[in-house]
Amino acid sequence: MNSHVVFFVDAPQHYRIVAAIVRTLVAPCDVLVLAATATSLPLRDTDHVQVRVHHVAVEAEYVGSRILNTLSIGRARLKVVRAYMKAIALDPCDLTVVVCNDTGIVQRDLLRAGRLAGWSTVLVQDGLTETGYRENRWGFRIKRLITALLLEPLGLGAYGTSRYGESGASVILADGPPAAAFFRRRAPAARVVDVGFLRPPVADQGLGLQPRILFWAVDFLGGLQNEALHLAQLTMIEQLAGSIERAKLDLSLQVRLHPRDVTYMPQYGERLSGYACIKLIDSEKMPDPFADGVPMVSVSLQSAGVFDALAACVPSFFLRCDGRNLGPAWLPAALILEDVSVLIDRLKTMREHDHVRTELWTMQVKSIRSTMRIPFEVEAVRLALQSA
Repeated sequence: MNSHVVFFVDAPQHYRIVAAIVRTLVAPCDVLVLAATATSLPLRDTDHVQVRVHHVAVEAEYVGSRILNTLSIGRARLKVVRAYMKAIALDPCDLTVVVCNDTGIVQRDLLRAGRLAGWSTVLVQDGLTETGYRENRWGFRIKRLITALLLEPLGLGAYGTSRYGESGASVILADGPPAAAFFRRRAPAARVVDVGFLRPPVADQGLGLQPRILFWAVDFLGGLQNEALHLAQLTMIEQLAGSIERAKLDLSLQVRLHPRDVTYMPQYGERLSGYACIKLIDSEKMPDPFADGVPMVSVSLQSAGVFDALAACVPSFFLRCDGRNLGPAWLPAALILEDVSVLIDRLKTMREHDHVRTELWTMQVKSIRSTMRIPFEVEAVRLALQSA
């Protein structure tokens, strides 16, 4: 195991991935987190690991379009990260760099630099279901063509775009057998290890079970900034809140918006103001979804947060909307709820019998075992990093 590990994170959930990995390390090492987000989560030292966080968040002026703005921010971050990596001047043979996706500008550049400098480079899978949606769009194909024909020959490939898994990490940590097979096809030169879904076990953090339901708002498969989907979601939330109040369940309903959808907060607040049981959660202000305790259950139309909740030992469901399942196509029946009334009945049973909740969670994670491993395998992560 290299004694210096550098993580690059640019989203709040990546802190939770880092926390999960840090817990697996038993050889003495220093962990440096390069954080390109103003929102952070606490990362704790262990008996073997010292953790430092260096913020590389940058201010970039909006330049007229989302693509140009992304390039502007990415370029500014890249400049800071390159300067910092040069300043710390670690021995390449003693350095492991870990990224949580390889489709961003900084991530691609770190992996490229790693290949040239002899660092160990690790890609941790963070999402896969949305990959097909992203890569099948015509805009992606055009950007990929420009990258291959123009930017890569000029050594500027980091500023282009790439298919998930193809940026050159030497080790890839996948969350289940299908994902591992996907990355082996995408990156035949990499060592792909099926370690499971990397999230810290919330039960070990001393957080208590709270009388609430966590509703994850849309965040992938084209859901972000999708007005029609948000309207459908608001209708589902109203149905659920109404059912909770009619059943006189002493439960709150937390509705958690994705950071890129916080502009919808006023709309949600106005539409849902008549329900006393609803609490809106701004994920920018509360990045850890379990900071104030563990919910009884979590639900969503399509958010990958459902899997974060399962990793936290929370029974979780995807709700059908207008007769459609909006979640991943591979979902087993154990994770799909046809009707809100079924959820209310389950909640009543859970309140009366504690063991029902545990048995439901056990059945759910078993049902997806062939697709996603929850909980993740600590020893597999440790061995993968030791041999990276």
